[in-house]
Amino acid sequence: MKSIEFLKNPFNYTGAKYKLLPQLLPLFPDRIDNFVDLFGGGGEVSLNVKANSIVYNDKCKPLVNIFKNLDNDFVNEVKEIINKYKLDKWNKDGFLKLRSVYNNSLKDNLNRENAVALYCLLVHAFNYQIAFNSKGEYNMPSGASRSYFSKSLETKLNKYIDEIGKRNIKFYSEDFHNLSFDNQDFKNTFYYCDPPYLITVGAYERDYFCKWSESYERELLNLLDILDYKQAKFALSNVLEHKGKSNDILKEWSKKYNVHYLNMNYKNCNYQTKDKSANSSIEVLITNYETYKETDN
Repeated sequence: MKSIEFLKNPFNYTGAKYKLLPQLLPLFPDRIDNFVDLFGGGGEVSLNVKANSIVYNDKCKPLVNIFKNLDNDFVNEVKEIINKYKLDKWNKDGFLKLRSVYNNSLKDNLNRENAVALYCLLVHAFNYQIAFNSKGEYNMPSGASRSYFSKSLETKLNKYIDEIGKRNIKFYSEDFHNLSFDNQDFKNTFYYCDPPYLITVGAYERDYFCKWSESYERELLNLLDILDYKQAKFALSNVLEHKGKSNDILKEWSKKYNVHYLNMNYKNCNYQTKDKSANSSIEVLITNYETYKETDN
């Protein structure tokens, strides 16, 4: 695939797929009418895929609330909050004051004010992470000396807002098995899944207070089997092995479909030459359709 400048997410979102896009997108169908992103995260796949209509879904309701409020006034409102609390690369006290206001006054209302305040917290938090405690309170510490609303992040945000305005995109916040699949045009819909990985510890457990389990894994794989039966196309991002652990459920299930091996160093690779050391991961894209495209090295 030729070098393309892909759209980056405006949060510096952990676990985003930006660096894998040159490998993922060439493996997607040539023509996509309806695109459904079941585990949308930072939205980089949804905002870089070419499709006539897009459904972005993520279980994190406060994150989705930010997406729903992104428009041309959003950046100015972010700057107003940054100025009010004197947020910068070093002001830990300002961050803690805004976090207190958010947790005490804003967290229970998924509105515009919530979205702006939470975005300001995210871009000044440790590692730009989004995480909440069991009370729904934002509980990430300050990212003082590292995280702040830089000019490059402002540019990402503006580009993201511009692109959303050009797209036919709808935002939802449902657990994947609660998202309605009734009356969908399955034959003309492509479903992409980047779920929590069963053999790694990630944001699902941290943010949603329930561990991604074998039960969840089987439920998702069963859903993909149903979509296949209904003649929809799907692609599943996952890892078969990680740091000595093996996802045997996924390995067995994947035998029915097409497994594309990806390079964690974000270059093309093949399975036979991949590092099999104790610290290696085998990341894959599993599809229910044939593809003969090749990504460039």
